[in-house]
Parts: sequence; C-alpha cells; structure tokens
Amino acid sequence: MKKNTLVYWIFALTLIVTVLVGCKKEEEVKPSSEQNFASAQSTIDILAELEVISNMASGFGDSDPSSGKINKTTASARLNRMMEEECGTFTYTKNEAGQRIYTFDYGTGVVCDSVSFKGKITFVVTTIENGFEVAVPDFNGYTENGRTYTGSYVLTITRIDSSRQQVAKYNNASVTYEDGSQIKWSSTHTWSYKLDVKENLPNGGTSYSPSVTSTTGEISGINKKGTAFTATIEDPILTTKSCNYHKVSGNYLIETEGYSNAVLDYGDGTCDDKATLTIDGVTKTITIK
Repeated sequence: MKKNTLVYWIFALTLIVTVLVGCKKEEEVKPSSEQNFASAQSTIDILAELEVISNMASGFGDSDPSSGKINKTTASARLNRMMEEECGTFTYTKNEAGQRIYTFDYGTGVVCDSVSFKGKITFVVTTIENGFEVAVPDFNGYTENGRTYTGSYVLTITRIDSSRQQVAKYNNASVTYEDGSQIKWSSTHTWSYKLDVKENLPNGGTSYSPSVTSTTGEISGINKKGTAFTATIEDPILTTKSCNYHKVSGNYLIETEGYSNAVLDYGDGTCDDKATLTIDGVTKTITIK
C-alpha cells in the first residue's frame, strides 16, 4: 500500500512539474510587442518588392507591336532608364508565334543613374483577346542594387473600352540580398481602373489616365527570418491621380507564423506617405516607401 502511495505521489509530482515547465515554455516563446511589429515590418518590406517588376512590365502596354518600340512618354521612369544606351544592351526580336521579346543584358554589372544592374532580364509580350500578357519566364541572374531575383512573373492586361484590369502573378519568386538573407513568395494582385482623365499633350495629342485605381490580392511566402507569412487585402487599396498614385486607403491583414496578426491600414483618403500598423490593440504610424 505504501509503495502504491509513493508511486502515486511521484507520478503526481512529475505531472505538476511537466505542466509548470510547459507553461513556462509557452510564456518564453510568446513574442514581445516589439518583435511583433518587427515581424510585420519585414512583410511590409516584401510588399514593396512586388512593385519593382510590375512597374517595368506595365510599360510594355504602350509598345509598338510592329517595331518593338516602347512609348517612352508613358513607360515608367525605371523602364526608360533601362533602355538608355549606357544601361547595358537592349535588344528586341519577334518570334514565329508573334511574341515580342525584349531583353536587357547588363553583363557583369553597370551603374546607371545611381542604380546598379547585373545579369539579364527578358520580357515576353503576347497579344491576347482584349489585351496582352507580359511574362518574365526567368530572371537570368537579374540583380538591381544588390538584390538578385529568381522565379517567374506574368502580368496580364485586359482592355474593354475605357476600363482596364491588370493581374500580376509571381510564382516561386525570391530576392536574395547582399548579406545573404532571402525572401520567398508567390502572389496574385489585381488592379482595376478606368481611363477617365483626359489631358492635352504639348505636341497636340491627348492622353488618358485613371483618377482612381483599386487593388485586391494576396501574397504568401517566407520572410528574411525564415518565417511563413500571408498578407491579404481585406479592403481594396486605392491610389489616386490627385495623390500621384500613392496609396490613400484600404488595408492588408498580415498573418505570420508564431506572431500576432497585424493590420496595415493606408488611411481614410488623405494624401500622404503614412499608414498605420495595428497589433494586439496597439497602433503605430509608419512611413510607406
């Protein structure tokens, strides 16, 4: 009887210690407020990377299908810079399928307008019904300011009357930084807008641009710390011409493994470079790059 009692108390004591140690471990791994905000910020930095290739790809919407020339007036400043003679080698070809192929080759490295480029990037433009697709099938070691890209990218643009829709998809994309750190992601984002603003050009022509652009979508991947994350647009993100197409409203829900959820809110329509980041009821104002 005494032996059974002893065994009972040993078992009970072991169970209590196990529970206490387990509770202590749970308390130890719970991230602090600062760690939660740092984790969310790492995802926000990744969101900025999404726009690098999209800004270039969208410029091919104004290319001449017959000559391969790109309208330098409406193409992005980044794309214009890449076409300058001192910025590596720019070539254009057209294959038997009618696809237009634009290749930017920077070899072992060049510096153009204070931006360093290396490697090669190719854009393949395919005409589709009511629009076209711009694909980057492989980044071929393309590096910009020390950031090396891999993966694939497709931008699909459809046009119906004055309405436009752009759908950008990254598949197994990654960026490796000079310090060896890396981010990985796959994403789909959709921009919807109407060309409802008419402007007269100095040469006598006219141009049309959207007054408002609405963005929806989602991204998931691995951040610099090797942690899985997902960022989903809950309320469409709006950019306006009157604010030089900066984000003025809408929000992302950011979910990161092991950390508290965060809400990135771009505001109530005010034109500025600010957004709020809210985690566990605590809100901070941040500057958007």
